[in-house]
Amino acid sequence: MEMLLIDADKTGFPNLALMQLSTHLKEHNHNVNFGSMRGSPDIAFISCVFSNNKEKALSVGGYYPDAIKVYGGTGIGKNNHVQYFSHKYPDYTLYPECGFSLGFMTRGCFRKCPWCVVHKKEGMIRKHSPLAEFDNPEFKKIMLLDNNLLACPDHINMLNELAESKKKVCITQANDIRLITEENAAALHEVRSYDTKFKNKRYYFSWDTPQIEPQVIKGIETLLDAGLKAKELQFYVLINFDTTYKEDIHRVQTLIDYGCKPYVMLYNKHKGTYHHHLKRWVEGRFCQILPWKDYDSGDSQKWIKLMEGIEPNNGFKLEHFSEVDKL
Repeated sequence: MEMLLIDADKTGFPNLALMQLSTHLKEHNHNVNFGSMRGSPDIAFISCVFSNNKEKALSVGGYYPDAIKVYGGTGIGKNNHVQYFSHKYPDYTLYPECGFSLGFMTRGCFRKCPWCVVHKKEGMIRKHSPLAEFDNPEFKKIMLLDNNLLACPDHINMLNELAESKKKVCITQANDIRLITEENAAALHEVRSYDTKFKNKRYYFSWDTPQIEPQVIKGIETLLDAGLKAKELQFYVLINFDTTYKEDIHRVQTLIDYGCKPYVMLYNKHKGTYHHHLKRWVEGRFCQILPWKDYDSGDSQKWIKLMEGIEPNNGFKLEHFSEVDKL
């Protein structure tokens, strides 16, 4: 039969479910097409991860009126069907530019955060796949999609396995800073952990609520004692959910003061007042050379125009501002 796999999101990031489905279908001697095809497939599998792409995903099926349509993915809200092929080796030929192994060593999470769909979608934390189940020996990089790897009772062995692979690793969904101990901090130190582009050393964590500040500080200090560097620690900071202006600024500034990298995560991209302004201050790296109180002032556009294009660590320091005022 002719099968068509469609990645409705088209983010450029590989769709693991489609990669595993492709392997499953090919094992059953079906012809697999990816993205589009001439003529009509017998079945079109349409995946949508993000809910804002739902309408686009549903409309794509209209291009193939004679085909049976099977929709899946969190963005659709339908049965994901993934349990039938989630342990298949990914078909990396769908994304020839990928260059890294992709998979889950664990699934689920024991926390029930109201802004997160993971617990509702995947249930409690549990072991999922051994590394060998998705690791491509031709690749020197590994991308993990685990949502709370440190919550798994066997996570030390998993971290040791990643370290022993000698490959660059990115745990892109972040680790739980509240679960950091001396033991797993030492194990993380041995993992060659990198950012999503595999260019810079990076360990991802999150600081979603102000209430966990003592645990965040303790976790950071434990990681530093284990030999990790502050500039290697990046924190997803959730805003625009149920926190105040002062709480948001405080969390971001605390991370900057420690030398860590904050990354502002907007819960609702279309609503908010200062939220986009704060996000730009952080992501534009203005936070490295300009205090928030100055950036957020009514005269901030002067500084923005001055600093556009200025890269960090190029010698531009706060004391230069007195000279800038003369321009």
